[in-house]
Amino acid sequence: MNLCLSEQRSETDWAPVGEEMHALCRELFPICRSITGDGVRDTLRRIGRFLPDLAIHEVPSGTRCFDWVVPPEWNIRDACIIDPAGERIVDFKTCNLHVVSYSVPVDQEIQLTELQQHLHSLPELPDAIPYVTSYYSKRWGFCLADRQRRALREGTYRVKIDSTLAPGSLTYAELLIPGQTAEEVFFSTYVCHPSLGNNELSGPVVATFLARKIAAWPDRRYSYRFVFVPETIGSITYLSRNLDTLKRRVVAGFNITCIGDERCYSYLPSRGGNTLSDRVVRHVLRHTDPDYKQYSFLDRGSDERQYCSPGIDLPVATLMRSKYGTYPEYHTSLDDLDLITPDGLAGGLRALERCVLTLEANRRMRASVLGEPQMGKRGLYPTLGTRSATEIVATRMNLLAYADGNRDLLEIAETIDMPVWDLAPLVAELTVHGLLADGKAENAARKSNMTSTTGVADHYDAVAGNYHKQYERTNLREAAEYPANYFRLQILINRLSQSAAKSVYEVGVGEGTPLAKMAAMGFRVAGCDIADAMVAAARSNFEKQGLDPSTVQWGDIEDSTSFAHQLSAGRYDAVIAAGVLPHVRNDRLFLDNIGMIVRSGGRVFVEFRNKLFSLFTLNRYTKEFIVEDLLRDVTAEIKDAVVAELDQRLAVDLPPVRRTLGDGGAPGYDMIPSKFHNPFELLELFQACGYRNARIHWYHYHPAPPLLETKLGAQFRNGAMALEHEGTWRGYFLCSAGVIEAQRD
Repeated sequence: MNLCLSEQRSETDWAPVGEEMHALCRELFPICRSITGDGVRDTLRRIGRFLPDLAIHEVPSGTRCFDWVVPPEWNIRDACIIDPAGERIVDFKTCNLHVVSYSVPVDQEIQLTELQQHLHSLPELPDAIPYVTSYYSKRWGFCLADRQRRALREGTYRVKIDSTLAPGSLTYAELLIPGQTAEEVFFSTYVCHPSLGNNELSGPVVATFLARKIAAWPDRRYSYRFVFVPETIGSITYLSRNLDTLKRRVVAGFNITCIGDERCYSYLPSRGGNTLSDRVVRHVLRHTDPDYKQYSFLDRGSDERQYCSPGIDLPVATLMRSKYGTYPEYHTSLDDLDLITPDGLAGGLRALERCVLTLEANRRMRASVLGEPQMGKRGLYPTLGTRSATEIVATRMNLLAYADGNRDLLEIAETIDMPVWDLAPLVAELTVHGLLADGKAENAARKSNMTSTTGVADHYDAVAGNYHKQYERTNLREAAEYPANYFRLQILINRLSQSAAKSVYEVGVGEGTPLAKMAAMGFRVAGCDIADAMVAAARSNFEKQGLDPSTVQWGDIEDSTSFAHQLSAGRYDAVIAAGVLPHVRNDRLFLDNIGMIVRSGGRVFVEFRNKLFSLFTLNRYTKEFIVEDLLRDVTAEIKDAVVAELDQRLAVDLPPVRRTLGDGGAPGYDMIPSKFHNPFELLELFQACGYRNARIHWYHYHPAPPLLETKLGAQFRNGAMALEHEGTWRGYFLCSAGVIEAQRD
């Protein structure tokens, strides 16, 4: 962002903002909300006054959402209990908590003994009205203070609930605030409780004002998605309609609830506990309220249950004041407008804004000069040695000392014990003086100097979002492209599990699925990739699984300085390089640099494209192999005669040249360096480079020449899968790829 973080913070006068938020709470407090109904719609319309671009969505009753179904819509107009004397003693219009939410309609006279079966109170809080629901079982009921309940006298009572439970819809709202990138920060809050202050209104009101502040920023790095949903069924409904988009775009997320009282701050982590969101919340709260309470994911109870569930795995953490279920007023009439205060709401908003500012400022930084810079000539060293000036200089130097291009600003801030929002002005200052650079930008600049690999990075950047599908078992038969990478991963896992290796380094980590699986097997892992989008996807993948994302770095296997720092803890027992060798410029340099990473006696697994397979394809690859390899040394006249014959006999127009990817213009696979290797020559090269006991594991079998795949349909796919792992000499000709396994001398 162009605005300095400290300047943005100073622009906010929190007291008036707190008063404005509390006024909106007072406006929304009387509305009777539930998981469906007009109360939700009314609430969202009023919030829309502050957020003009808020979009309201309706999902019909009966819609299946994962394992759930949207329930019938519930609305209520009136409810009461009339005592034997004709007095209206329990009145919905006085307090909407008096009715069990989702009560079916009733209008009858009833004796006290039977009425007691439909009453709810809290003996431990005799003056509080409890909040009770019955969304998925048809019943009716009333809630009242226990003191009032004990005073009821025998006699005939009239009970009346004027409600409807009928097909309708579930309502939620969504706001997307676009930024410079499509990467998103996700905020979710719920609108489904009636007149409750902290547990209901604090979340959507603070979210509304946070969204309004972010929308006013002129230069946002991230895009921001805010959703206002009924708790549980609403978040499940939203996920069922938007999961693919969220998994592709969300880099950090927060569940906003219970954020308006003046007690402690608290934090409930994501399931993994080590996502970017978790790091940000811990950092912000450590510098906002060092005595904050940290809970476990085992203490979950809000929509983080859905966002962090297996298979969804969004990086969502929850930042609160008093956690739901822990304060005595929770789910009672005591959770009122006095419990939430202007100062409490403002404090919650400020903490969440700090989370956003931290995310906006966070990036990998790299010092631009070698050694410590001469600060005096840049006017960055004080001429008068005061204590405060000395501290500023020390902070500048500490920031530069840890800016190695691999640590992000958040990690540096944690190391030197400074809040990111205080470091941000120094980052801007040092950047202006040419002492600090964006590490990611520098990597891009380095790649631009490697003309033969730039297109490779661009290609893999473009496919990073969907690359994980190549490893999913569910796509074995359904995916349009044969899932060769799935079978390659099985080979790697099987061989590693049979070895004595305890650590694995992957060159070309892609989006991280193979390396994450190996981490789950107990291996110490690390890796690099030349494509920024792949590095980002792998790090996100690691964060979602509770793994250390910093173990994945940008690196070029042909530039040993780009990955040498990852060897500080020693060499690795095994190195994997899948999808890398076809793209390198110098095969020998590639093998030599892999030899730097693996220990003596360790194993390497290198994937290659099989040139001998060309003899089986009966297309342009066959022609190229015969003319350029088999007949390399024959005369031009003979080659011309062979070419003329081959052009008549082979499908030389197949396969089509892959020039671009989709509509984005990124180079297709045939437009980047992507060479084939003769397996016999490759085995010789491994031996010459100091590797022994080399063997080939074949995969991506073809039961017929590829030009027959369309004609054979499912038979082709089934036949290919039946051949995988057959392991004979046939692989030299039937397989388009193989993995060489060898030991380092």
